[in-house]
Amino acid sequence: MSLLTIEDARAGYGRTPVLHGVSLSVEPGEFVVVLGSNGAGKSTLMQVVMGLVPLTGGNLMLRGVDLVSLPVHARVRHRVAYVPEGRRVFPALTVEENLVSAWRPPGRDQAESLDRQYATFDRLRERRDQLAGTLSGGEQQMLALARALISEPELLVADEISLGLAPMVVEELFEVFARLNQTGTAILLAEQSAVLALEFARTAYVMETGRITLSGAAADLADDPRVADAYLRMS
Repeated sequence: MSLLTIEDARAGYGRTPVLHGVSLSVEPGEFVVVLGSNGAGKSTLMQVVMGLVPLTGGNLMLRGVDLVSLPVHARVRHRVAYVPEGRRVFPALTVEENLVSAWRPPGRDQAESLDRQYATFDRLRERRDQLAGTLSGGEQQMLALARALISEPELLVADEISLGLAPMVVEELFEVFARLNQTGTAILLAEQSAVLALEFARTAYVMETGRITLSGAAADLADDPRVADAYLRMS
C-alpha cells in the first residue's frame, strides 16, 4: 500500500482553480520531488496534503486513511510534518523555543528529541538561545526543517527549501534529506532547484499550470531533454 495517494486532486483559491486533476503517490520511505516553475501549483499541492487548502475534488489518502476531512493537527498526529515555503519560524522565540513549540511526545523525552536535532544541525545547537529572527536565512531554514523533524514524521512535506539560499547551504540541506530518507522517512518535496532535486530524489513529477505533465524515475527525468531545457539549465 502506498503511504500517500493523491488522485485527481482539484483545488484553488476562491473561484480561481489551481490544481486540475493532479495524481501522484509516495511509497513508504520514498523520496519524491515535484518540479515546476513559479505558478505551476506546487505549493498549492503541498498545502492540500497538509489540509491548508481544501480539495474541491479528488481523493487524498494516507496509508488508506482518508485525509480530506481531517484538520491540520490531525494530519500531524498521523505523522505528517511540513516545512513551509519561506521558513516561517517564530522570530521572537529562541531556536530552542521554536523546536519545543513543535515537539509532540513520539516515545522520547523532550531532551532526547532536542539532542537528535542538534546532532543533525550543529549550528542550531550553537545558537539554541538565540532569537530565531536574528539567524541567517540558511539557519532559519535549518530551524524550520528541525522543527518539522522533531516529531519524527513518517512523511515529510517540504516546500521550496532552496528559495533564496546560497548553493552551499542548499546542498547541505539536501544532504540532510538524503540521510533522513536513508533512515526510512518518506519525503515529498516541491522544488525549483532541479539539479540537486533530481540527484537526490528517487521519483520525480513535473507540474505545469496545475497539471502533472511528466513523471518517472528521477534519474530518467534528469536525462530527459524536455526537463533539461525547462529546468536544469536555469537551476
